[in-house]
Amino acid sequence: MKKNFPDGIRLPSDFRSDRAIAKAAKRHCTAYTVIGSNPGVRVQAESHLELVNLLVMHAQLEVEDIFDQVRFRWNGFSEKVREHVFDYVAHIRGGSKVAFAVKPSLRATKPEFVKQMQEIAWFSTRSGFCDEVRILTEHSADRIEQQNAQLFWAARHPMPSADEVAWNVAQDLVGAASLRDLTIKTGLGVDGWRALVRLVAAQHLVPLTREIIDPQTLVQRKG
Repeated sequence: MKKNFPDGIRLPSDFRSDRAIAKAAKRHCTAYTVIGSNPGVRVQAESHLELVNLLVMHAQLEVEDIFDQVRFRWNGFSEKVREHVFDYVAHIRGGSKVAFAVKPSLRATKPEFVKQMQEIAWFSTRSGFCDEVRILTEHSADRIEQQNAQLFWAARHPMPSADEVAWNVAQDLVGAASLRDLTIKTGLGVDGWRALVRLVAAQHLVPLTREIIDPQTLVQRKG
């Protein structure tokens, strides 16, 4: 344990949500997880659909930070203050912010929901709350994106000694090789595998084909 975490294990930061979700629900799941690494921050998901899209978002290199259950208030065309809670707001590299509403496609295509979100998007972007509003559904990410995002999340914690070895193995790579063969070259077993997955997540190593990543996946150095 000391070898893997030389600085010890730190607990993740507390929730930054503007709204706490219900701890349990009869008709859908609720989830609590951690994004980021060592120690990361705790986040909420009010459905499996939200959790899946959260992990896919977390795997994107241009996303620097993600806030969940973010409240937006506006006056509309009257004096009455209105409120909407976005499922997620992502801070994008370069300074922009994208607010997300996650809904099943059956609901996301209903005219009344579309009209409501158009109004919210108009006020939220013009007020400077965010730069863009997007709707995410079960069709926003395919099975490959979902599975790889879960793998990247599981292997996200750096391990300096293993990362250095994996980096050196990757730098010596000529052409393509399977992640299994590269893992064997590290001599570190599962720690070597996880370190190589981190290199794939960071796009230092790139799969030859778009696929669910596993030990048989062929990768090459980027560029």
